[in-house]
Amino acid sequence: MSPVVPLPPTALYRRCTLDSVAFNTTDDLGDSVEFIGQDRAIKALELGVSLRRQGYNIFVLGPSGTGRHTLVRRLVEERAAQEAPPDDWCYVNNFSQPYIPIALRLPAGMGKELQRDMERLVEDLHTGLSSAFESEEYQTRRRVLEGEFQERQQQSLSELQEEARRRNLTLLRTPSGLAFAPLRNGEVLPPEEFQKLPEAEQQRIQREVAALQEQLQRMLLQVPRWEREFRTRLRELNQEMAGLVVNDLTDDLEEKYAALPHVLEYLAAVKQDVSNRLEDFLSDGEEKPDTPPVAPPGMEARSRAAARRRYAVNVLVDAGEATG
Repeated sequence: MSPVVPLPPTALYRRCTLDSVAFNTTDDLGDSVEFIGQDRAIKALELGVSLRRQGYNIFVLGPSGTGRHTLVRRLVEERAAQEAPPDDWCYVNNFSQPYIPIALRLPAGMGKELQRDMERLVEDLHTGLSSAFESEEYQTRRRVLEGEFQERQQQSLSELQEEARRRNLTLLRTPSGLAFAPLRNGEVLPPEEFQKLPEAEQQRIQREVAALQEQLQRMLLQVPRWEREFRTRLRELNQEMAGLVVNDLTDDLEEKYAALPHVLEYLAAVKQDVSNRLEDFLSDGEEKPDTPPVAPPGMEARSRAAARRRYAVNVLVDAGEATG
């Protein structure tokens, strides 16, 4: 048996040099990865990713460590790099049918933009509408409408009072409502004195009171109609003021999305909805929509949150982010 001869250090390793390497650093290398013995699988995958019809799927099967996930990802990414970026898809509120949201299709990357634009719009609406309804112009025009309504009632009551005085009667406000009473020397005739009048005089006064009472009832029947007219005109004023604010805030958005008719339709629906729901921006929920006050701080925060949810844009597919 030959004796064991120790190996010299030079025989224990192989010295490698970079003289035969065709690159300076690994940054000069490409990202290509070779998959040995996968020719059939690669051809099948290339065919699969090239199909442009719906309903087809790719099923990949193989033992762990064979690089199947890396291979599929590389082929898909290579194919995607040759295609135009897919569109974004967003869900927005359908104001006429809240349980059936509307899907908006936008160019890649614009879904997030629309989402941010609507968030800013809600904040600007709260600020702009509050300022508009606190303005001196609005308060003055509202006081004019209220004054006209009150003057209309006072004018009708004054005319009826004058007619009563010509008949030697007066119109009184009693706990049970308005009533007529006879006068004597400018003073209301007490009931006991009225009973002392001749029967014919009592009957005449009663006929006069009945005639005036009928006129009073006709006038009182007009009050609800006057109130409706007042509310209608006030609502028109509120919508006019709101429209100025909303149109000013959405002009830039309509110009930005002018090439997307479905987005313009959504913005038009938002404008109409804001006009119909001013109380969400201004009131505490106890006032009527046609008389919007400024909300207290706590309620304002809740109304802002509700408005953000109502006008939120939910981005389902953000192709801009996926390809960025």
